[in-house]
Amino acid sequence: MTTHSLPFYKTDHFRNEKNNVTIQSMAKTLGVSVTTISRVLNGLGEQFRISKKTIELVTTTADKLNYRPNNIAKGLRLKKSSTIGLILPDITNTWFAQLALGIEKEARKHHYNIFLCNSNDDIKVEKKSIALLQSWMVDGIIIAPIGLESEHLQKASKSGTPLVLIDRFFEGVNLPYISSNDFEGSLEATQYLINYGHKKIACFQGIVGTSPNNQRVNGYKQALKKNKIPLTRPW
Repeated sequence: MTTHSLPFYKTDHFRNEKNNVTIQSMAKTLGVSVTTISRVLNGLGEQFRISKKTIELVTTTADKLNYRPNNIAKGLRLKKSSTIGLILPDITNTWFAQLALGIEKEARKHHYNIFLCNSNDDIKVEKKSIALLQSWMVDGIIIAPIGLESEHLQKASKSGTPLVLIDRFFEGVNLPYISSNDFEGSLEATQYLINYGHKKIACFQGIVGTSPNNQRVNGYKQALKKNKIPLTRPW
């Protein structure tokens, strides 16, 4: 493998008054464009058919000089942070942990970073998390909302922040969402028990009034009704 050494007397060309390395100074000294350096450092060298020699030269030089991009300045300039906010109710919950893992993995494929917030099933924390993510100029927010309030979510969306709900959504509210088919899942689960001869089947609810809970209860009731099993209450 060919290596490239950087002459000692040229290192000062890479530093500004704050002693920080910039891609502009690197481009000037290496004799390549700022765009080329930016693409290489963002892992897009091969995609834009930049030669292996140039990719190696840029990455080796950046590594030797301990180059660190100023993402805040970059975001202000491009109005794009390459960061997505993710708000989950409880990251210790296996279901939400798996969601976070999948989202982070997919985001990385598209050169996005994830800013994870744990709302701890607290609506006040959820609202503060949205405000925090907006102040950091994230490119969008993915959220599994809690409770029955949606006004703050609609406000965030109307302000220009792309927002997508996951797992939970609000019926009748015009916000994009991705959710499991809770009705069918509950219907099939209840029917499975009925098929094995069970008649006294309990349904444990989550947060009453939320869309997932409503759908699951409706699926449960539908299965009982379909099999002519009376709905009984424990009280």
